[in-house]
Order: sequence, then structure tokens, then C-alpha cells
Amino acid sequence: MAATREKKDNIFTRVRNWWNGLSNDQQWLCVTGIWTIDGLLWGSYLTAKHKDKQIAKAEELGATKGYILGQIDAYKEIASNPYAQMDIGMKRLEQQGKAKHF
Repeated sequence: MAATREKKDNIFTRVRNWWNGLSNDQQWLCVTGIWTIDGLLWGSYLTAKHKDKQIAKAEELGATKGYILGQIDAYKEIASNPYAQMDIGMKRLEQQGKAKHF
């Protein structure tokens, strides 16, 4: 003979039965705990997203500032000795065979 098994309730029915078995105070404590944990999770998620956005903005500003400072340094170098820059350019063109140094 085959053993008969009782059909188990699904998870939602078991949770509902457990919830209905709690007293009113216990239900309030559970709801408060769930809302507190939910608030902590959402708060940490939103804080992390905000920090990521701030970091990306700082990186972008840093890259822009570095680019501008590099341009300023290049202009200073050209202004201090323009012939050195021309000589470097001519050597590159000479190596590529596009110009002859005279």
C-alpha cells in the first residue's frame, strides 16, 4: 500500500497562518522591524548612488583641469623656447621622410 501524504500548504498560506497567530503587539513589532530594515536598505542604496555620482563628477573635473593645465604648460614651454619645439617637429618629420632638415 502506498503511504498517503498530507498536502502541504503553499508558502503564502503558511505565512498568513503564522501572521494571524501573532498578537497585535507582535504584529506591530514585525511591521516596524520590516520598515526599519527597508528604510536602511533604501537609504544605503541611495547614498551609494549619490556618492558614485559625486565621484564621477570629481573625476571629470579633475581630468578637465589636468587637460587645461597641460595646455597651459605647453603654451609656456612654447613661449619660452619656440625654436626647440620647431626643432622637435622637424626631427619627427625627418624621421618619417616627409621633410629634410636644413
